[in-house]
Amino acid sequence: MRFLGRSVEIVPYAPSGTGFLKKKVQARVRNGYNAFILKNHGALILGPDAERAVHNLHLLEKCALTYLLALCTGEKVTRIPLAVREIAFAKLRQDEKKQQTVDGRQ
Repeated sequence: MRFLGRSVEIVPYAPSGTGFLKKKVQARVRNGYNAFILKNHGALILGPDAERAVHNLHLLEKCALTYLLALCTGEKVTRIPLAVREIAFAKLRQDEKKQQTVDGRQ
């Protein structure tokens, strides 16, 4: 969550290369998260640079596998508590501000 955002949202389906898809993605990307699943298309992963985006992709894959394995247990799967998600998201914002400051100096 510190790197992906509060959650991984699913962007509703729209045909590839259309303005419909563009609008649906734009509406979600504004939330500041770094991982989205485009329904019937795949994942959209963001980051301040290519290295972080690849790192975020690997995190999303690990989260997805962990979630799948949790579902396979047959037990109730719960979400991370809201307070923990908010703290992690605040850390993400701090990291991004630091990165912008560093990028601005280069």
